[in-house]
Amino acid sequence: MGLLPWALAAGTAAWAGYGLGAQLLAAEPLRRGPAGRRRVALTFDDGPDPAATPRLLELLGARGLHATFFLIGERAARHPGLVRELVAAGHEVGNHTWRHRNAWFLTPRETV
Repeated sequence: MGLLPWALAAGTAAWAGYGLGAQLLAAEPLRRGPAGRRRVALTFDDGPDPAATPRLLELLGARGLHATFFLIGERAARHPGLVRELVAAGHEVGNHTWRHRNAWFLTPRETV
């Protein structure tokens, strides 16, 4: 067996380990808030989406719930009316990035 299959296997394992290690293998979940209070924080990433965001606003509003929406800058610039609707409904809005690139295909340096 030549070197190429081993190099491909090692590269694949390193790539999977980098992604899985960062995403799934945290030693303990992050906890915040007063002890004894049972609450859930609803967060939505990668919006606003002209199809999904209005439906989410409708569902959350019908139940009197609020959430935090982490928006992609390019999408927010294309859909400023949806951003205004989020804020008007009392939701928090955060910056997720200007342009979302799939982190699975980025080097560690590119993710900074």
